[in-house]
Amino acid sequence: MEHLREDVEEILFRLAERAEHDPVLRARIVRGVRLAMRVAITEQKTLGRDRVLRELTATANRWARWRAPRLARALSIDVQDMGDLGRIQDWEDRVTCVTGHWVLREREVAEKHETACPFADLATHEPRICTELVHSLETETFRALNPRYRLVPLTRLLSKGDHACVFRHELSG
Repeated sequence: MEHLREDVEEILFRLAERAEHDPVLRARIVRGVRLAMRVAITEQKTLGRDRVLRELTATANRWARWRAPRLARALSIDVQDMGDLGRIQDWEDRVTCVTGHWVLREREVAEKHETACPFADLATHEPRICTELVHSLETETFRALNPRYRLVPLTRLLSKGDHACVFRHELSG
């Protein structure tokens, strides 16, 4: 079973790599993520359970740890520089059709404001998709590369009516 999971993670990574330069594939990824979100939201609302959200988070975390060194190599990331590590979030955003800009990009701290997200409308129904799943995905990815990494809790979000999702990344001393 572990081998199958690794194969699936490899396929997901290759798909994401291709999607960066393929708008049709990007659109398919967005549709797939939206479908997974709808399933998690429906389960919570109709059954009062979080099994799907927990499994999506666990899968995202495994994938985050698996992909981190591959992305660092592919993007030639300096893992001691938070501003440079932020290029991983830029890559994710390109693949998932999220747009935004950096308001701060320094060696120890970087802050990105994501101003448009194709998932924000769904996340209004289940904010934990952002505050838990996305937060965990980012944390696991960056910590796999630098154990000093910390993502400030996600509280300013498009899904909560804010003008942007604010990602503040820090490397602690």
